Amino acid sequence: MKNFLIAFAIAVISGIIILIVQYTFFEKKDKVSPVKVELSTNKGNSKIDLYKGDTLKLYIETNQECYIRLIYLMADQSNVLLLENYYIKSNLVNEKFEIPDKFICSEPFGSEKLIIYAQKEPFLPLKTIEKNNYILILNNIDEINDNIQRGLKKLSNIEMYANQNIEIQTIDK
Repeated sequence: MKNFLIAFAIAVISGIIILIVQYTFFEKKDKVSPVKVELSTNKGNSKIDLYKGDTLKLYIETNQECYIRLIYLMADQSNVLLLENYYIKSNLVNEKFEIPDKFICSEPFGSEKLIIYAQKEPFLPLKTIEKNNYILILNNIDEINDNIQRGLKKLSNIEMYANQNIEIQTIDK
């Protein structure tokens, strides 16, 4: 009986050790916290009407350190790069902060969109040119979306990407 109790105690302790090792080395590594990003403005965060001369301020909040890309799709079909590989440091995580630039509503008027992307790794470069104080993106929107971490990825990269957009209607007074 004594040998049985010793063997049983060893089996229980071994089982506990195995569970601790599995939890420590496997489950923690597989649990990846997804990147989350929120873009908002001083005019709201969905379907915004802006009139000629209105000032737009942009605010970003993320749940972890990451890189940000912010693109403005203008009414004339131009894609403008507003922020590229802007790194969110730990002191800004879970804090809504205003990006340094402010924007004034002007021509062209019509349907426009702000798109924000966030990911753990720096973004691959886009083809751009500078024109009229804008950084214009030469890639089309499909190429821009293909440029980020999407599709079939290693387990370690899953949920390391997020995006959001805000629709804007710009209107001549």
